[in-house]
Amino acid sequence: MRALYTSSGKQGQTKTDLSVATLPPDIVWIDMLDPDSMELNCVERCTGLHVPRRDELSEIESSSHLKIDGETLYLSTPIVFEGESHAAIATSVGFVLARDCLITVRFQELTAFRNFVQQTQPADPHYDSARTFVRLMEAIVDRMADKLENVGSAQNEAALFRVNEQRSRAMSSVLHTFINFGEHDAS
Repeated sequence: MRALYTSSGKQGQTKTDLSVATLPPDIVWIDMLDPDSMELNCVERCTGLHVPRRDELSEIESSSHLKIDGETLYLSTPIVFEGESHAAIATSVGFVLARDCLITVRFQELTAFRNFVQQTQPADPHYDSARTFVRLMEAIVDRMADKLENVGSAQNEAALFRVNEQRSRAMSSVLHTFINFGEHDAS
């Protein structure tokens, strides 16, 4: 288990006794990073909720991405992150949103999650699973928007460079023609 977050926004222990039958009552977010089967089973036992496995989160069919079971929302989505080689890589992330608990399952450290945790202050009032989910989604969207802006800026710079390069070649061609034209007139 990666971390447990309480209703006051405080991070609980990152290592949990996996033999427990319940979690503290004020836990509103369980953030699981690359969980093993023992951790998944512990969270299922303690919450009574199904926690999706890696293969379930990686399903390609769109019907697998969003499901409502009773009062619980299950969402899986690919999130793009920057790998060690600075290439964009997609990883699956799962969200289980119940009335009193949000569970996230992911397999990579993601900047959006780190930013969200750093920006969420323990003094934030009424820290609950739904607000946590919405604010985490906002952090993910903000991160993706920043990345798309960077890509857009890089593409604009590349396009401008190409246009300037083409103008430069065209101007060189015109000057070359003009210079050669003048030489032909002199003869």
